[in-house]
Amino acid sequence: MGELRKSTNMSQTRPEHDAQSMGQCMENTILLRTIIRSRPGTASKRDAAAGPQAMVTLSVGFSRISRSSNPVERMASPTRVEEMKSSLMAAFIRPAQGNAKKTALAKNDLLPQIFHGAKQGKRKRTMTDLDTETSYALLENRGVILLQGEDARDFLQGLVSNDVRNIAPDRAIHSAFLTPQGKYLFDFFMCELGGAIALDCEAGRRADFIKKLRMYKLRSKVDLTDRTGDLAVFSVFGNEAAEALGLSSNAGAARPFAGGVVFTDPRLSGAGLRAILPKDGAEKALEAAGLGKGSLSEYERLRIGLGLPDGSRDMVPEKALLLENGFDELNGVDWEKGCYMGQELTARTKYRGLVKKRLLPVEITGPTPPPGAPVMVEGREAGEMKSAVEGLGLALLRLEYLESHGPLTCGDATLKPLKPGWAA
Repeated sequence: MGELRKSTNMSQTRPEHDAQSMGQCMENTILLRTIIRSRPGTASKRDAAAGPQAMVTLSVGFSRISRSSNPVERMASPTRVEEMKSSLMAAFIRPAQGNAKKTALAKNDLLPQIFHGAKQGKRKRTMTDLDTETSYALLENRGVILLQGEDARDFLQGLVSNDVRNIAPDRAIHSAFLTPQGKYLFDFFMCELGGAIALDCEAGRRADFIKKLRMYKLRSKVDLTDRTGDLAVFSVFGNEAAEALGLSSNAGAARPFAGGVVFTDPRLSGAGLRAILPKDGAEKALEAAGLGKGSLSEYERLRIGLGLPDGSRDMVPEKALLLENGFDELNGVDWEKGCYMGQELTARTKYRGLVKKRLLPVEITGPTPPPGAPVMVEGREAGEMKSAVEGLGLALLRLEYLESHGPLTCGDATLKPLKPGWAA
């Protein structure tokens, strides 16, 4: 903006500003607007993350010029236009550097600052660190909704945060349904089951979810059916879970199994597998594959240790933001799919680095705090406790307070934030 200020100062000392220069400035301003609104067709997918960010940055710069009360300042100088054009074009053609997930995390730059000075390997070992027997557990708090019909995929594509076109017999995804303002409403897993799309969602809120989906159905040829009565959801975890059920360990890998479907958790392969199976005979089929019967508390310790939210237990409907809860790093948002409900705020949060809180696993010393209990640091509220098991929990923490050297407390307990492996 230094060049812009210089141009403005000159205009104040020379009110007879040359008409030809004014005309050239106007042409450059129009050209800049065209460039910002046009995406070069040669940009590859690997540049997609860089391109939109540059477009937002330059659009902000342009809007500042446009809003100025000074008629000369409203026009970008030729030098300024060239600088902005060069920056924009470089964003589209420069090669991608590093892992996209790490880049996205660094953009907000959150966790490296949070854990400055932390000594890795000094914390207590959780279930995520230990060898575990390959087991299954029935997830009684999960329900199943089936969508069928020729418009099913197109119907969902305009509503949810992930790309429905990626669903296939060998691929499952995780996604979310947002308010028009970009706030969290529901999250769910999606996979193909007998030619239909199965949604693994919260059982206690599935009626509200179906009602919300039907609001947007209009004339779409889609049938929604609640199949929770005859289909059950299981978690399969342990070192050899994928091998036992004939799956690769890649996140989202799926295959038919025992009249249903089994898939590696699309968020994180370390979270194990999920299975949607007919209730009759489901446990026999899992045990025949060599799995032992585990407990829900084992799965909960695994989930919490990995920093994975569990629906409305950890994310407040109509209030939570996806990027506060790891949806970007955990494959819950597709940034190239196009429009969906709530996309604008989600994209703005990412590209402008507006995340101010993060859901993180915490080690608990003392009594386990209840969900919703305030987390304090040096007398100030630093966040809120979410779901927990003995000695381990999740907390939504304000990033500004995590740099404090004071201890985090919640009631009579002391909390120590843990850095999830996927956030490294």
